[in-house]
Amino acid sequence: MLQKTGPDQRIWEEIQKIEANEFHYQEQTDPVEYVESLCENMQLFPKEDILTGDQLLFEYKPEIIAEALNQLCPQRANLILLSASHEGQCHLKEKWFGTQYNVEDIDKHWSDIWASDFMLNPDLHLPEENRYIATDFDLKVADCPQTEYPVSILNTQQGCLWYKKDDKFKIPKAYIRFHLISPLIQQSAENVVLFDTFVNIFAHNLAEPAYEADVAQLEYKLVAGEHGLIIRVKGFNHKLPLLFQLIIDHLADFSFTPEVFEMITEQLKKTYFNILIKPETLAKDIRLLILEHGRWSMTDKYETLMKGLSIDSLLLFVKAFKSQLFAEGLVQGNFTSSESKEFLDYVVEKLQFLPQVHPCPVQFQVTDLPTAHLLCKVKTLNKGDANSEVTVYYQSGARSLREYSLMELLVVSLDALIKQVDLFLFPTALMIKTLEHRYS
Repeated sequence: MLQKTGPDQRIWEEIQKIEANEFHYQEQTDPVEYVESLCENMQLFPKEDILTGDQLLFEYKPEIIAEALNQLCPQRANLILLSASHEGQCHLKEKWFGTQYNVEDIDKHWSDIWASDFMLNPDLHLPEENRYIATDFDLKVADCPQTEYPVSILNTQQGCLWYKKDDKFKIPKAYIRFHLISPLIQQSAENVVLFDTFVNIFAHNLAEPAYEADVAQLEYKLVAGEHGLIIRVKGFNHKLPLLFQLIIDHLADFSFTPEVFEMITEQLKKTYFNILIKPETLAKDIRLLILEHGRWSMTDKYETLMKGLSIDSLLLFVKAFKSQLFAEGLVQGNFTSSESKEFLDYVVEKLQFLPQVHPCPVQFQVTDLPTAHLLCKVKTLNKGDANSEVTVYYQSGARSLREYSLMELLVVSLDALIKQVDLFLFPTALMIKTLEHRYS
């Protein structure tokens, strides 16, 4: 298809804009990695292009693009098939790790089809114009007094909004975070599993429509929080509202096919199982189960999922979840306060949910441990894993902000000390890890 349509200047210009935007507003990189990148560029580009040669596009040359496209043909393809079903069919062995493999010519049936003038799939086409590429980089004029920290600018029965105008970095970017809080999630282990399933399907549904935004350097993330759905978006503020509205629209019109439901539940089984068989993640789950009142264990969730979920139960859960919420949002960066309020307004208008009868907590209540030595020992669920995990937990109770900061400093200092001990005791292992990172 690409060979028949030929080079497209519009697409080239879109890529040029995206790369230029990223280059001009890039965040600070690691100095070592930056020096390594420049050293590599010195081997490839003239000195005037060392800083920009691998990041910016300067001149549209369709003949070079066409030449590259002509090399992309089935006859030059190298197909690699990885599957456990190939056991017994791989008779060669590579010399480093003894991995078995096999090399075969392409089946004549397929090579003949590829060499002919076969019909193209009519569903394949070049992408439409990317509407998420930012073109307005002006800094907004503040419409309210500047504050050191985010402040509440909107508070209703259905939600509240926190806001902070960027007055430090002064770049045309913004960060938006919304927490859609519901008391429904923690009512049972089944509800927790249904919520995890819902968020995973929601993310799957968004992957294709949000792809253009990802290409245009806009980022989003959906998190299945303990008490609600967390939606995070960030990037150039010019087109960020479009991405946010896309997410809320798909949430309002949430649907799925039985095939997607089956795929996601199978993936979730593997995710839960992998958490249970790893000593470090199992230890964390058990510690939180002891400390936090009302938490459902990973074992509860896994057993519930293995018993089976129905499509109807998920549909009923999602309907109930969206019917009664409290939306708490934060908008920070290059937006005015009046523009920021529109995000909460859009959530409320689009989802049409009722306010909660009683406020829903957003954190578990932590058990106050007695002043005594307490020990919890658990056998690993993976009998083939000889590793052990030891967690020593010290409970400090409620503290001031300064005391919390000092505790964080203590943790960072201890972490640095442990790394120094590792370097002293296992220098070879650390050197191998460094080399793997450098040459990976």
